[in-house]
Amino acid sequence: MVQQHEKRLTNEFFAENYIDKHVQRRVALGPTQVPIVNKMMNVITRWADAIVFEPNLITIIEFKMEPKGDAIGQLNLYEQEFGKSLAYQQYWDRPIQKVLVTTRIDDGVQEQAQAHDIEYVVFRPDWIKFWERQRFRT
Repeated sequence: MVQQHEKRLTNEFFAENYIDKHVQRRVALGPTQVPIVNKMMNVITRWADAIVFEPNLITIIEFKMEPKGDAIGQLNLYEQEFGKSLAYQQYWDRPIQKVLVTTRIDDGVQEQAQAHDIEYVVFRPDWIKFWERQRFRT
């Protein structure tokens, strides 16, 4: 169920922020873009939620309905794997911006994001309030 909400969050975020940009979603990162080939090579395929390709910048974005510290490690790993993915070799000279998009502030996660040069974005469409009421009901 969270995955369904996360997909909606992703769609609305891109509609508001990157409507005119080249965006790839659910991006396979690894030596090849073919998970079965990576598996044969005994390499794990990593999946970034999204990558935005601009002329002078690559933005790797991770979405979380709730702020989670593991997103920091994921983004750092995606940055590393992007630099090894031959399919994106033409973009290796561009700076990489890492962005964590979530629905609320968590001071600890935000502090870790800043320490790892990750932009922490709070995105709260109106339906998030309803989702929170349903999620945190006692």
